[in-house]
Amino acid sequence: MSPQTAMSPETAKPQDIASSQPPAVSLGWQFIGCSVRGASHERSCLPNQDALYWAPETGHGPPLIVALADGHGSARSFRSHLGSSLAVREMGGVLQALIDFLPADLETLSVVKRAAEARLPQEVVRRWQGAVESHLAEHPFSEAELTRLAELKGDSAVRDLRAHSQLAYGTTLLGALLTAEFLIFLQLGDGDILLVSETGEVTRPFSRDARLIANETTSMCMAEAWREVRLHFRACAGWMPALILMATDGYANSFIDDDAFQKVGSDLLTILRTDGAEAVETNLAAWLREASEAGSGDDITLGLLFRCDVVQGQAADAATATSEDSVAVVEDGEADQPVRLRSAAAIKHEAPREPAKRSRLAYLVAAKPDEPDAVDGALADEGHGVSEAAGGVGKKTDEASNVG
Repeated sequence: MSPQTAMSPETAKPQDIASSQPPAVSLGWQFIGCSVRGASHERSCLPNQDALYWAPETGHGPPLIVALADGHGSARSFRSHLGSSLAVREMGGVLQALIDFLPADLETLSVVKRAAEARLPQEVVRRWQGAVESHLAEHPFSEAELTRLAELKGDSAVRDLRAHSQLAYGTTLLGALLTAEFLIFLQLGDGDILLVSETGEVTRPFSRDARLIANETTSMCMAEAWREVRLHFRACAGWMPALILMATDGYANSFIDDDAFQKVGSDLLTILRTDGAEAVETNLAAWLREASEAGSGDDITLGLLFRCDVVQGQAADAATATSEDSVAVVEDGEADQPVRLRSAAAIKHEAPREPAKRSRLAYLVAAKPDEPDAVDGALADEGHGVSEAAGGVGKKTDEASNVG
C-alpha cells in the first residue's frame, strides 16, 4: 500500500510494488517487494492476512520506509486482515513523522537514537490502537460476527472480545527506516529481518526471542504492547549491508531450518547482481507462491531494500557469464522463463519446517493465584499465538478468559 493511495481499512489490501519505476539513483537504495495469499488461505477462500507498506511510492531513496504486518488469522482475530493494514499504515506515519522532525543540519545521531527509543514503540502502538477504535466505532461487531465466534469458540470468547475488542484485529509488525545517516528497525512479534553484506554474509539486527516457540508470538493487541517492540538503531558510517530482507514468518517457515532460510538472503543478492532488480521484481510473486504451496501454506510478504551501487552495473557484467545457463534452460524446453527457473533453483527451499503447518492461536495470560493451571489443556486454534510478557511466557490456550 503506497502512502499516496487513500484507502479505507475495508479495501486496504497488501499490494505488489509497481513494475514501472524510474532508474535507480547511483549510491542510493531501492525497494521491491510483494505480498501473496497463502496456499491454505487460497483453498479455504480466506483473505490475505499480511499487509505491506512502503514510502516513497517510487521505491527509491533514501529516505525509505517499509512496514510489514501479519494478522493472526484466527477465529478470535477475525478482523486481523484489517488490523495488519492499519498497523503498516500507522508504522509508516510514525516513521515519516520522525523524518519530518529531523533538522536539516543534523549534527549528532545520539539525539535521534534516544528520541527513537523513547517515543517510537509507544507512538506506533498508540496510533494503531486509535485506528482500531475508530474503525470499530464506524463498524461495530455485527451479530453475524459474534454468532460465528460463539459457534466456534463459545460464549466466553464473545465476552472476552467485548472486554478486549482489539483481539479481533491482532497482528504482528515489522518496520524499517533508512536515511542517509542512520537505519532503524522495529519488530513486534514474529517475522524476520536479515542483513546481507556485500560478500553474502547474513546477520540479524535482533536476536531470536526465545519465548516465541512453535507458533506463539507477541502481538499489537496485547496490553502494554509497546513494551514488546524491539528497536535497533545503526549509524550509516562504517559498515552497511548490501541487502536488507524483511519477511513475515510464512516465508521462513517454508524452509527446512533457519540456516536454509538465511541462505536465501545471499542467494537473492546474487540474483539481483546477476539478473537485475527487474527480473527479481517480475518473478518475486511466483517464487513466494511456490514457497507457500510447497512449504508453510501461509501468507508470505517479502520486502527487499538493496544498495544500488552494489547491484547496478553487475547485472550487465553477468549477462555473458550466465548466458550458458539460459541456453541450458532452453534445452529443457523452458525458453520463455529462463531467469525465473534459474533464479528459483538458486533459492529453492528443501522442505517445509513444519509440514502441513497449522498455526495455533495461544492467548497466553497469567493464571489467577488460586487457579495455577487455569490455562492448561484447552484446544488451540488456527492462527498465530499471542505471548503474554507479564510474568513470563504462559502456556498455550485459546480459552483464556482474561487477555492482556
